[in-house]
Amino acid sequence: VMTFLRKTQPSLQRLKRDESGSMAIAWALSIATMVGVIAAATDIAMLHSADTRAQSIADTTALAAAIFVRDNARTPENREEGFIGEYSADELGYEFRSWVDGGAAGVNVNVTYDDHAREATVSVSGKTRPSILHVVGTETRFSSKSTVKYRETAPTDPASVVLVLDNSGSMNFADIPVDDNNNIVPGTQPRINGLKTSANNFMDFLHATVGPQDPDGQTNAVLRTGMLAFSSEIITDRTVDMDWGIIDETDINDMQPDGATNSAPPLEDAETWLNIDEPPVHLAENGSHKPLKYIILMTDGRNTVGEDEWVEREGTQIWRRYVTGRPSPDGLSGEAENSPPEEVTTVVTPETTGERGTGRFTAICHFTSTGNFWRSYSDLGFDATGQHFGGAITCVGEEKTETFTIPAETETTYNGFEYFFGEFPPAGAWEEGEFDIESNIKTREQCDILEESGVEIFTIAYALTPGVYASSQRNDGSWRFNRSRTTAEASADASGMLQYCATKPENFITAENADALNQAFERIGDTIVKEVIRIDS
Repeated sequence: VMTFLRKTQPSLQRLKRDESGSMAIAWALSIATMVGVIAAATDIAMLHSADTRAQSIADTTALAAAIFVRDNARTPENREEGFIGEYSADELGYEFRSWVDGGAAGVNVNVTYDDHAREATVSVSGKTRPSILHVVGTETRFSSKSTVKYRETAPTDPASVVLVLDNSGSMNFADIPVDDNNNIVPGTQPRINGLKTSANNFMDFLHATVGPQDPDGQTNAVLRTGMLAFSSEIITDRTVDMDWGIIDETDINDMQPDGATNSAPPLEDAETWLNIDEPPVHLAENGSHKPLKYIILMTDGRNTVGEDEWVEREGTQIWRRYVTGRPSPDGLSGEAENSPPEEVTTVVTPETTGERGTGRFTAICHFTSTGNFWRSYSDLGFDATGQHFGGAITCVGEEKTETFTIPAETETTYNGFEYFFGEFPPAGAWEEGEFDIESNIKTREQCDILEESGVEIFTIAYALTPGVYASSQRNDGSWRFNRSRTTAEASADASGMLQYCATKPENFITAENADALNQAFERIGDTIVKEVIRIDS
């Protein structure tokens, strides 16, 4: 909006001088309409977010209520025993943003039981604080409902879940950008702390809903979990191998930020775990050689390991083609000059002659005496008859060589790539793609392999809002003055890779801070449990 107003300021100044005022009124109405449309779109986005959050709470609470009845063969007698009656979302430990009327305290959660139908039902409702929708009479209340039958709370499908978690150095940064005055926003915490809390809550939820996993007990175990922490490579001393049940809290709390970012190696190991190691284990325990397979990939930034490489990729609107023999390097990237021909050296050999003389030959004369004794003389000035000392002199010409250099005449030409940016390239053999870092390319390739083998991948883009972040927190809770900037380009790069890896559009989740990260894990846990237990809300 501010950009629009800056661009239209000259026109508005002219309209102020327009005595008729009609154009000024028209412009004012246009601006008001535009502001109203933007405000309405914001209101709708807030309402959708609140409704999604409410549905997650309804699903989770209804499942917990049904599990209580399953384990106790009765409904809870009071709120100390289990979920029953009216609550606020705040009482249940949930949070809502300030644009929800009353925040979490203003969101109502109602838990009821129907022993005849043998089901627990949870309704969640609240109201957003709209900017403009209430003016036009549009409903700004949100509500969600979930029903779970008591008999459906037993797991029906075995599952293996792998956490692939970023432990790079940036995970020590703040989870919320500083404000416009470069001050820390209240509630800011290190990203790694938010990850530990969210991962532990996720494990607690799986334990509570699926139940303890004892492969040696009377009931077949169905849930196995493991963790791969990574920075520039897999952090082996923080790897938690696949096992029955959930990951221990101490293993999760051992995570510490350090190093660069490379998500490809842990995904390779996760693929081995899920597609090679896990099926035989499940087959031996519960007779299923095709367990449900899940990966949760969380990162707070783009991959940083390796060199940039060109990769063929659709939709980038970046095109290139290879050109050879161009007389000029203009327009070429990474051009290589052809090696010009070397200058040629030629040896000229004159014919040999038997006469003494000068010119190109040096006379070598042999004197033969009457006694057949001979000697060799060089450059002797004998007379024309060759007679001397009573014997015969024979002169033979010695070859002299001459060298000529022929310069190169071929012109230099160039080879290389030329690039075109646009939706459609000119005619010719153009290839669409872009330069991408090696670790990104390998991560995408590994995600393709996982998806093709039936692994469901959830991805979380954590703390990727463009802005300036405090880089670390001291032991006393204060933040260091150092700052780290997340650019829009870096955020888009990381988010793009995560969107690609998510096996469904809804499996890609943006968590702008630690609270949102906890909500993301809640949503993923709810989805996994529904599939393991086969619950329909």
